[in-house]
Amino acid sequence: MTGVLGCALACGVALAGMGGAIVPLPVQWSQGQGQGVWGATDVPTTRVVRRVQQAAVYCDWLGAPFAPDCLADQFAQIARTLPETAGWDPLRAALAEAERGMAEVVRRYADPTARTVRPDERGNPATVGAGRVLRKTLPPAAAAARRVVEEAETRLLRSVARSDQRAAAFRRIAAAIGSTKTLLRST
Repeated sequence: MTGVLGCALACGVALAGMGGAIVPLPVQWSQGQGQGVWGATDVPTTRVVRRVQQAAVYCDWLGAPFAPDCLADQFAQIARTLPETAGWDPLRAALAEAERGMAEVVRRYADPTARTVRPDERGNPATVGAGRVLRKTLPPAAAAARRVVEEAETRLLRSVARSDQRAAAFRRIAAAIGSTKTLLRST
């Protein structure tokens, strides 16, 4: 499968309603099987990676002017759904910092006349808050948002020692977070 439907299925998102809205599927956590909590086949790590990929698909679907606000919202949602164990604290902190950074980008470059669209509890588009970046300020806004993503990657990678079991898991998650930079191209 190719196109939006293939990507949606591969990334674990649902196409809601007749309008084809892309809505991230809910994430359910467990300790997983295989190589333990931080192993390469770790289920929670894979779920975080998939959830970041879902967020990228959804935010890309909304369009470049909405991407920073969408990513801020999605990073916050991912952070709220992480398992409540100390091992996830560095990721939670990196996502919270990325959310604040994206919110600052939106605040600085926002179109004061626009409103943003986020899914409600049923996955239907709901209009809330001002979150669209002005088209004329999109290049500097996109550059600032890319820096926020890069800082989140760096923060996450520096949070674990090379010998730490979490290092492999956090590298996978940091790579997924870094992949969101592609939707922060200025167009």
